[in-house]
Amino acid sequence: MNTIKLLDVTLRDGGNRIDFHFNPNDLKHILVPLDRSGIDYIEIGYRNGSIHPVANIGTAGMCAKDYLLYCRSLIKTASIAVMVHPKNITADDLLEMQASGVSLLRICVLKGALGIRDGGNLVARGADALDDLRRKTRTGGPPSATEEGAGAAEEGRTSSQREEISSALS
Repeated sequence: MNTIKLLDVTLRDGGNRIDFHFNPNDLKHILVPLDRSGIDYIEIGYRNGSIHPVANIGTAGMCAKDYLLYCRSLIKTASIAVMVHPKNITADDLLEMQASGVSLLRICVLKGALGIRDGGNLVARGADALDDLRRKTRTGGPPSATEEGAGAAEEGRTSSQREEISSALS
């Protein structure tokens, strides 16, 4: 039986009000009670900046390794989530986040940013982009032509399945 997982975005979303500046004491007073509450995932910020540039952005707006590790030291039970923008992250970012305890990424894409009009195609293209990032993290570089062709099959999606996704979401 599937269970519903809870994601708390208090820290990341609240960071918008203060340009993502949280001191260690703030983090302790927010993260420890959230962790004790039984929440499954706690989203702790953005990796490499928010969707709109923020001057003098704080640590929760960049989620550098030291910030991730500090949050991990406070969060004992819940899993850590980070929000990312596809154009702001690299394969090295993914590896560093994984090594620092991040187990869930929320991907934020502005409407129309990919030049796609319907949501189904956006989902299919997002799945393809995620496959590409997975291959990059495994191989340490861009996928070869054969890997690109094998990507959809590797993840179990055929072109007809992509069309189904597109139709269902249109």
